[in-house]
Amino acid sequence: MEMDRRKFLSTAVIAGGAAALAGLAGCSPSAEPTTASADSNGSEGTEAKNQEKTADIVIVGAGAAGLSAACTASEKGASVVLLEAMPMTGGASLGATATNIGGSQKQKDAGVEDNAELILESYAKDLDDPYVLATAKMYSENNGATYDWLMSDMGVKFSDEVQFFPPYPVARICYPIGGGPGIAKTLTEKIEESPVELLLETTATELIKENGAVVGVIAEAADGTEYRINAKAVVLAAGGFGARRDMLPYESLKNVIFYGSESSDGKAMGLALYGGAMLRYLDNLSIEGGGLELSPGTGTQLYSVVLGSFRDAAGIIIGPDGNRIMNEMGPAPAQVNAYRSLPDSAAYLFLDKASFDVFYTLGTREVGGVFTPDTWEKWLASEDLPFIVTADTVDEVASEAGINSEGLKATIESYNADAPAGIDSAFNRPIASSIGEGPYYIIKMNLRYAHSYGGLIANENLEVLDWSETPIPGLYGTGQMLCSIQGRDNIAKPSTGTSFAYTSGRRAVLNALETF
Repeated sequence: MEMDRRKFLSTAVIAGGAAALAGLAGCSPSAEPTTASADSNGSEGTEAKNQEKTADIVIVGAGAAGLSAACTASEKGASVVLLEAMPMTGGASLGATATNIGGSQKQKDAGVEDNAELILESYAKDLDDPYVLATAKMYSENNGATYDWLMSDMGVKFSDEVQFFPPYPVARICYPIGGGPGIAKTLTEKIEESPVELLLETTATELIKENGAVVGVIAEAADGTEYRINAKAVVLAAGGFGARRDMLPYESLKNVIFYGSESSDGKAMGLALYGGAMLRYLDNLSIEGGGLELSPGTGTQLYSVVLGSFRDAAGIIIGPDGNRIMNEMGPAPAQVNAYRSLPDSAAYLFLDKASFDVFYTLGTREVGGVFTPDTWEKWLASEDLPFIVTADTVDEVASEAGINSEGLKATIESYNADAPAGIDSAFNRPIASSIGEGPYYIIKMNLRYAHSYGGLIANENLEVLDWSETPIPGLYGTGQMLCSIQGRDNIAKPSTGTSFAYTSGRRAVLNALETF
């Protein structure tokens, strides 16, 4: 399991290219930074822009993990400085619609039987790294309590329904009111009411170390102010590097759109690397279907609403020849392979009127929706991206989309012939209804990714490990900065990223406080 620094650098070059290392190298490797000296022409101005602060805990990043960590620390009476490079809080969680409340009281109240052992089973089977498995165990044992705290103590509101999504064995998914932005707003308001010092547009550039322990950070604000912040513990919560394609494997991302946060820029990985932290699995990321390209290379996800058209109606995924290419409700790896079998890895969602009604209703719902009615009308009117066409007949919609109409009509006939039996003969998919009347819609679907799955390695206490697999005193990792507990091979676990962030952020602080 050991991986030395030399091997990491070699792997990084292969996975992300020299540009990735150049990006990481932007962080100074100095172990004990000092404030910059003033020049002779502006000594007073420079001195005014160099500030020193002291806190019990410094938290780097104000996304889901960082907000959870800051609220926890403040609640426990610790002094906190919270740094956020962006001009707003929320990070990658601003793009989230749902979350995983496995183990919570709300899940129990919904009549769902779940426990830490069952939650861990959903992850352990896809993990072979003992440290990542340890963080998965931490998550499994604490996720429910974290959501109980979010609801009861922080005032986060959720919809009533707890939903089932594969591959989980029981219902674990719930939609917060306002989605990820709703939770971020609630937690940010709590922070604004607390003594926490929140510094927006302020980027941590270096870890301060003394005798091998992390004792603070150097940070720089957008106005040039440099801070030296001394602390008993530093919690890294600045997200992953999904937006940095140069740090990810090129071939894997060919014809795959990015729908994550631009704040996932990997800068904090460089900060940690030069602080002595070990990184692993930088080539690991989750690729799924159901992406909608809105501009070249970027877009959004529609899978959460597209799934409803498969489950409750007669939506199907086809190729340019009009033939179905997959079990639309099957495992993610098989779906990804089906996409990759097509030109440019692009497939097409075909909907009759009844299927579109299900799709549109789910897409525009107030809680859990992914687009507004106005957004849909703009998409439909676009002559470029996204690619959406509609027509009254199968021949017309196929012609407008460039799909073989005879092949599509044969596919519809075969699908409808299987409908009375309730399962299709081609892919073993359950059939809720036959394909009916128009108007019909064809929407181009792309492979998509949002997050990097590689990163820091931590132990069960979320203490970041160095290259000898020894905990770095005073340094804790959370959220997407850690190697994902979802494993490899595109076996995504819905809404794990957000729930892991809230849970790891809270637990990292509670663990750190025990060392004071």
